[in-house]
Amino acid sequence: MYKSRLLKYVTAALVAGVAIVSAPAVMAQGGFEGPGRYEITNVGAGKALALDRNDKTTIMVFPPLNKDNQQWDAHPADEGYWVLRNVFTGAALEAMSPEDGAPVRGMPFTQSPSQQWRIEPGPGGSALIINRSGRALAAAGRGREEGRVVTFEPKGGAREQFVFRKLVVAIHNPPPPERELYRDQKREDEHSGYFDDRDQMWKLNGDGVCFYRGPNYQGKALCVRTGEEMRRVPADWLEVFRSVKFFGRVRGVMAFHDLDFQGARVRIEHDEPDLENFRSDRGEPFQRTVKSLRVF
Repeated sequence: MYKSRLLKYVTAALVAGVAIVSAPAVMAQGGFEGPGRYEITNVGAGKALALDRNDKTTIMVFPPLNKDNQQWDAHPADEGYWVLRNVFTGAALEAMSPEDGAPVRGMPFTQSPSQQWRIEPGPGGSALIINRSGRALAAAGRGREEGRVVTFEPKGGAREQFVFRKLVVAIHNPPPPERELYRDQKREDEHSGYFDDRDQMWKLNGDGVCFYRGPNYQGKALCVRTGEEMRRVPADWLEVFRSVKFFGRVRGVMAFHDLDFQGARVRIEHDEPDLENFRSDRGEPFQRTVKSLRVF
């Protein structure tokens, strides 16, 4: 008996030691496996955690539709805590007060304490999502608030239990080095992009634009400065773009479907978190291969 307990404590200490050097520790309860993109389903309601597509703030549970407003990126925060950011807008899941019954909203990402959550084991292999005030995320079940998401002192009920379903490859933290960023090689390093750890996205110093492979400025970024042009987009980038972000005093970008500024084109003049509905001057979807571009 003594040896069994000793082994248990030693094993726990070793696990704790690993957590110190790989913060935060990756946990597998309820399907949660650390950094990555997830669909999060409430056990009691049988519905997915979602951001309202209309007001872009309200958090609810809704029948799963495999839409981006029902997808969440988990990013490490302070030791043992995570930030959950909605793929549709980039908003972070935030508890609006420490009180029981407090609403939860999708708010601009700041990584403040109210946006940080622990993922703890729940009944039946589920997960509990606990904020810094010790309140559990829960789906409201009665009255006009039914379907809304709030926080309560955890009691282990089914509406406090969630299941995570991983959707894509884990998000890197820290991100891959410079090889993950492609840019016009005519420029020197002072014009290169950089990864902003706080916003978890690639950015550009000075004036220019970054094209992203994912919506809401996520994923690998192709960054080009104002006044530059690419007659031939690097072969690594001969695939669709999903979002564009402007930096500094850049006025716009013209993207072409063919090499040497030929073929159908599209003009973009401000940030676009999702290019899915963009059309070229020929009425074709923007989400085709872009082979050349100009930034002005």
